[in-house]
Amino acid sequence: MISLLTSFLPKAFSTIDKLVLDKDKAAEIKGELQAQILTLNSKELDAAVNVIQADAKGASWMQRNWRPSFMFLFGVILLNNYLLYPYAAVFTERVVLIEISDTMWTFFTAVGGLYTIGRSGEKIIDKWKK
Repeated sequence: MISLLTSFLPKAFSTIDKLVLDKDKAAEIKGELQAQILTLNSKELDAAVNVIQADAKGASWMQRNWRPSFMFLFGVILLNNYLLYPYAAVFTERVVLIEISDTMWTFFTAVGGLYTIGRSGEKIIDKWKK
């Protein structure tokens, strides 16, 4: 959501410059807008970190490890499709290319992105606390 808001900033800034004649007031409004987006970004990152921390402290093995296991599976599929398959296909027809739909690619990238953001957020928050 934050990236969507951030993508509108140049257009919003341009509109502010056109509508607000006082340059100091326009700069103040733009600064407040940027501060609000940073606050939203921080809250979104905190929420992602909280979810990952809750999973990591979960009671079952599956709850604690589903994200890393999912990313490992994704890595195996990438390794197969883009490294092993092309070379093995030269020597034999028995190799299998794992078909992945567009929906599954979107899911893989979303989970991977959230996992990466969450882990990065955890590390950033730990450094801030110190």
